[in-house]
Amino acid sequence: MFEVDTRNLTELEDIRPVIGLTTGSWITLCVYNCLIIVLGVVGNCVVLHSSLLHNAIKFDKVTLLLVHSLAVADLMLILLVFAPMWTTLLGKSWVLGENICWFLGYFFAVPIVYEVLTVFVMSVYRFWLITRIVRYREEIVLRVVKTTLVAFLLALIGVQIYLAIVGYPPFFKPDLLICMSSIYKTRDTNGTILSVLNLLLTVVPTISMCVLNAGLALKLHFHGAKVNKSAPRRTLVALGLVTWCFALSYSFAVGHLVLEKLTGQKPWYELTMMYLLGTNTVCNPIIYLATNKRFRNFVIRGKLTHVFNSSFNDTPAEV
Repeated sequence: MFEVDTRNLTELEDIRPVIGLTTGSWITLCVYNCLIIVLGVVGNCVVLHSSLLHNAIKFDKVTLLLVHSLAVADLMLILLVFAPMWTTLLGKSWVLGENICWFLGYFFAVPIVYEVLTVFVMSVYRFWLITRIVRYREEIVLRVVKTTLVAFLLALIGVQIYLAIVGYPPFFKPDLLICMSSIYKTRDTNGTILSVLNLLLTVVPTISMCVLNAGLALKLHFHGAKVNKSAPRRTLVALGLVTWCFALSYSFAVGHLVLEKLTGQKPWYELTMMYLLGTNTVCNPIIYLATNKRFRNFVIRGKLTHVFNSSFNDTPAEV
């Protein structure tokens, strides 16, 4: 049997009074969580299906890799975070048992951090597309991005496996509606190291996204004639919307934490951050739909005519 701190699993019969949920707010969260799950699964599955099987999204190879990676991260986020949160809301306590609590306690953070890092890579790639400070062939950039994403994923999984081996039994955290490793509430050396890693892997990339996007916006505004003219405009718009949406929502969550520290109140910082991430999960397919005509034709008209009329392999990277 996996080692789990079962006190909160067995003692809490109704989490609503513990975390201050009224009946109205509980119903709102149940509906909102359900919408995130349904729209996120449908939207990201359509993105993967239309792109991988029907070549219905017209982006360059690197952008497509990032779009696929983000869609998979969104699906894993729904499976490992929002689905358990929804069952907890419906059951008013943890109802998935000790084994699932153990698994989620260690691995629920993987898709969250991986999504942050993927969007960060998107920001860096968008910066490179516009500035072309260093000139490389697309094949080399594709190989670097692919290696970076795989390295991020393996490192995140490795950290969680290490925590499982060292032994920080997961516990149910009511105000987050999910199980998490007890290392998040320790003050020992490993807990400090994990806090620093969280800072480096989430806060720093988010700040970097804001800086990169703000810098590019100023560059395009004041030096539009000097930017790289071969950069695919539609790709830049899609990447910009995805990264700005993520960076601003995450920044809002961090601002929520600052408000908590300044006022001494607890305005649900962690839960707010989770649902903001869920909003991005739903928004990403909508952004692709709005910025990519080929994808829009495929989804709205349900026809492959536009896809077959122009083969992706025969068209230039410019969109």
